[in-house]
Amino acid sequence: MPERQATTTCVCVLWIDTCTLMIRQDQQLNAITLAVLAGHQKWVWDCVFSVDAAYLVTASSDCSARLWDLSTGDAIRMYSGHHKAAVCCALNDSAIEGRDAE
Repeated sequence: MPERQATTTCVCVLWIDTCTLMIRQDQQLNAITLAVLAGHQKWVWDCVFSVDAAYLVTASSDCSARLWDLSTGDAIRMYSGHHKAAVCCALNDSAIEGRDAE
């Protein structure tokens, strides 16, 4: 029987005001915390990684979404002005590539 190789998965755990990035081995129950992204004031409802996993977008009940640079853990853009909670998000990777052109 061939030996099964473990795969590593990066996951987000959403909390009341933070997003915790963790690495999980699929054959183990253990997870290692990579970063805690703090900045939202209320529940974080959704997140999505960029294709290259360099960025993350989060959506929150604080009526904002944030774009995070995962190499530094900093929120590099905040999208505010929503009239209600932001409960889901999506990411167009071509928009990130052009962010320096603004």
